[in-house]
Amino acid sequence: MADEWGEGDLGVVPEVGAEPLVRVSDALAHAHDAALDAAPDAGQWRRVGRALLVDALGDARVRARLAEVAPGSHPVLFVTDTDGAMAPTVASIDALNRDHPDPDLVAAARAHLGA
Repeated sequence: MADEWGEGDLGVVPEVGAEPLVRVSDALAHAHDAALDAAPDAGQWRRVGRALLVDALGDARVRARLAEVAPGSHPVLFVTDTDGAMAPTVASIDALNRDHPDPDLVAAARAHLGA
C-alpha cells in the first residue's frame, strides 16, 4: 500500500489527526486490490475509486468541517475524473447535494458539468 498520507499533514485536522487519511488510503488500496482481483480493467478500478470518494466526501464530517472553515458557505460537492464521461460526475452531484440549501446552485453546477 502506498503511504503518501505519511508524507505531510495536508488536510489533517489537528483535533482528529492523520488517522482518517490512513483509513482512506487503506480503503483505496484494498479497493484497488479487490478491483484488480475481480476484473483487471481500468474501468472497474475507476468505478470503485469513484464510489469510495463519493462515500468519503458525503460523510457528514466533511460538511461540518466546511462549515467551520467557511461559515455560511455551501459549496456544491462532486467527484469527477479526466476520462470525459460526465454522467458519473452529475450522478455524484445528485448524491452529494440532496440537502443542499441552494438548489439553484446545484442545478447550475449540474448544467455546467453537462447534465
